[in-house]
Amino acid sequence: MRIKLGESQRTRLYIVLISLATFRLWIMAMPASLWLDETATYWSVYKGVGAAILRSQFWPGQNALFMAITASVVRVAGQSEIALRLPSLLAGVAAVYLVFRLGNYLFDKESGLLAASVFVSLNELWRTVPTARPYALALLVSLGSILHLVRWMDRGRNLNAAGFAVLTALIPYFHYAFVVCYLVLAIYVLYRLRAGAAVTWARAMAVSAVISFLLLPLIWSVMYGKHLSPNSLSVWTGTPRLEEFITAFIPPVLAGGIFLGMLAGCALGETICDGRVAAMTPATKVLLLTWVTVPILVLFLASVLTPFKCFIPRYYMLAFPAVALLIGRLVRILPEKMRVTVSVGVVLSALLGFTGLHLRVAPHAEDWRAAAHAVEAAHVSNDTPVLVRVGLVETGKITWDLNISPDSPLLCPLSKYPVPGHVFLLPYRLNADTSPYLNELVAKIVQPSVEFVVMARDDKPEVLGWLMHESSSRGFEASSLGNPSGITVLLFRRRVNASDQRIDNR
Repeated sequence: MRIKLGESQRTRLYIVLISLATFRLWIMAMPASLWLDETATYWSVYKGVGAAILRSQFWPGQNALFMAITASVVRVAGQSEIALRLPSLLAGVAAVYLVFRLGNYLFDKESGLLAASVFVSLNELWRTVPTARPYALALLVSLGSILHLVRWMDRGRNLNAAGFAVLTALIPYFHYAFVVCYLVLAIYVLYRLRAGAAVTWARAMAVSAVISFLLLPLIWSVMYGKHLSPNSLSVWTGTPRLEEFITAFIPPVLAGGIFLGMLAGCALGETICDGRVAAMTPATKVLLLTWVTVPILVLFLASVLTPFKCFIPRYYMLAFPAVALLIGRLVRILPEKMRVTVSVGVVLSALLGFTGLHLRVAPHAEDWRAAAHAVEAAHVSNDTPVLVRVGLVETGKITWDLNISPDSPLLCPLSKYPVPGHVFLLPYRLNADTSPYLNELVAKIVQPSVEFVVMARDDKPEVLGWLMHESSSRGFEASSLGNPSGITVLLFRRRVNASDQRIDNR
């Protein structure tokens, strides 16, 4: 017997799949421990809105608008992980809706729903939306900008022109990496104006002038604010490989989900294509192909040809809505039953591939909360040295002395998850620049101590390896304090030899 799903039944199923993915991948990840970059957000906002704006001006990678929004939410909802991540989550949910709206406007309702189910199932969205960082908000305003632009070009309405101008200007206020969206917008506008649109060249130039005016306040931030240097980025990203470039367009888990869904559809007796879907308009092709190609290609070439190594999924995630829209439209070409099996395959592959059957969802395997609890459980005294390697690239150069301020941004994980003891900062990595500081730390702090604790992020193990060797040669033994994800926590105690024990017994 052949089972036929009507349009309303398919719509309800797509909504269930989107809701399931949103809950499992995003909402269930909200209570997890903050990871390193999120603790920098906490350090920026926990003292209030005014302090958040000031701190964003001199600490790299922060921006005033996002910090002000997050500080306002924290002031009302408290300082929990959920409260810190709430702006990003709401932006992510709104972005799903805008992907649907764009798919519905450019194609039809079912294409929009299929695109939304793909979008919410992408790996980088899982790693980015439930995060106290500005990427989801930057993506949201970029989506809003493109939606208003398409409508403005089609209809010429002033309301869409105003929405396009404001949202386009907002993009770099949330993150500078998303300014590549301006290339996408410019290419589409030039094509539409040449091909014929409901907007004249004069109106387009006037709106461009408004956008430029709204961007003027950023000049001070660009000129005087602190930003990551190319050298800092190259420390931890490196030059991307060709396979990274290819998988940026079609992530493996997504490709696997589509393939399995098509296999399931074929097993149910469906053909590959029913041929009843209208072709894309030339303007839509230009928009989507430019949108999916430019962000990935620009950042890849910049990372290959310059010292600015920036080919990171969260930096080119601007392309992901276009990926979802293109895949949603391609899936829409399939017969009804196969459209359903592919959408189920995409969502289930994401759920099983990213979270498995675990109840706890943690997109970033980095548990500073558990690490702090492990130190607390050791019952060390307030005078016990606690050596912390946070893993910030800003700690690659020694710019602090042994008595670092507890409220330093270089110790941002401890601002959210404090530990007992006297904290000392370890550098990012071991090299000729950091060796004198490490030798001084061992001579003045480690050597006179009976015990000390080390908390070290696992990404660069050479500092911890050197420290273990030096402490062992000075008579210390290390024991593990728990097993927090992504963080090594060790307690070092001085060995007691047999002659010392005999003296003590007398």
